[in-house]
Amino acid sequence: MKSLHVLMGGIPMGTLIQAPSGRLTLEYLDSWTRSPLAFPLSFSLPITAREHAGKTLENFLWNLLPDNEETLKAWGREYQVSHRNAFALLGKVGEDCAGAVQFVTEEWLSDNVSGGETNWIDEKEVEARLKRLKEERTWTGRRPSDRGHFSLAGAQPKMALLLEDGRWGVPSGRVATTHILKPPLAHLNGTTENEHACLQLASRLGLAAAESAVRRFGDQVAIVVTRYDRERDEVGSVRRYHQEDLCQALGVHPDTKYQKDGGPSPETIAGILAQTTDPADALERFLRALVFNFLIGGTDAHAKNFSLIHLPGRRSYLAPLYDLISYDPYVDHEAEFRSLKMAMKIKHFEFENVMPRHWEALSDALRISADQTISIIKEFACAIPDEMAAIRDQCVAEGLVHPILTTMVDRLAKRCERILRVYELGGYKGVEYLPRA
Repeated sequence: MKSLHVLMGGIPMGTLIQAPSGRLTLEYLDSWTRSPLAFPLSFSLPITAREHAGKTLENFLWNLLPDNEETLKAWGREYQVSHRNAFALLGKVGEDCAGAVQFVTEEWLSDNVSGGETNWIDEKEVEARLKRLKEERTWTGRRPSDRGHFSLAGAQPKMALLLEDGRWGVPSGRVATTHILKPPLAHLNGTTENEHACLQLASRLGLAAAESAVRRFGDQVAIVVTRYDRERDEVGSVRRYHQEDLCQALGVHPDTKYQKDGGPSPETIAGILAQTTDPADALERFLRALVFNFLIGGTDAHAKNFSLIHLPGRRSYLAPLYDLISYDPYVDHEAEFRSLKMAMKIKHFEFENVMPRHWEALSDALRISADQTISIIKEFACAIPDEMAAIRDQCVAEGLVHPILTTMVDRLAKRCERILRVYELGGYKGVEYLPRA
């Protein structure tokens, strides 16, 4: 038998056990489940049962790791473990995961319960790490001399660091990372500026979204995202807050995060949001996020890009938005945009085929007023052109200049204009797709 201690915010909550057969079991500690402040590792792994095993547990663990086969292979080689063994991988990188959960060996338990340290690095070293991450996209983001390791889900290369008093550091043990740094994608121009603008735009429209900035470190540029699952307490220590993405909450493997691959639909997600502390609020925020991604041409609004925050006493809420990007600026031909697909369908996957009646049907399924939904679409479509232009101007004033920002201003204004033409027509029920001119 092999085992890892499972900590929640530095407090022991259970044990992850791997049998010689490879079978994994999660055992909650009685000291955790009996606490009035206890909450589960996941909605899919409730504390009403002391033990969990099988695919649901395995899927939860895989969702903590990068969902990129080549990255997993590289990590397996780096740490000399099987890239197909989530237990072995988390034994190496599970000290700093999404949320407040940590998977630690007996050797490092005391460091994670009561101690830890930070290896401070200068901006030249941040630059060097970003350069390597950009060139070697499967890299772990950590040097052999680093004590602290991390794991973040997703397909895009990224690294997590601690920012404190203007200094960057590689933390370990109980000390948590506070920011996520992502270099640009090589195959799409201006993704850092695009993502930053989309997060700013969501915030301006009243949606809770992660804070971000585009930073230059020497010759390297990166989007720096403030972790919403971290917060400094009254004495300045970084506190972890637990979160899980909706694939984890539903027990779904990351390979099926997209609905077209068998992943969760809006209706399925509505069912899990009904378990949150304020279901009506969570549902409306989720709907607004779907509308926002529809309007900006956001193709990555899949279940892994929505998360829940879990708080003591079994309270849970929909987390702020993250990983927002508009694909509209990268589509040059009408036929290509007609085939552009959403991660979750609103009757259709194709953006251009989604009409008001389809939003009305979804609203009925979510038990939200259809009139309210159409009103949100019109409200956002009216606001986006001016807000996007203001974001571009603010970026320029702050020294952030990139052609993608002006392209986004033009493309999103035209898209919103087309949508408003159809969605304000009295006879829209006969319209089958959005006109391009």
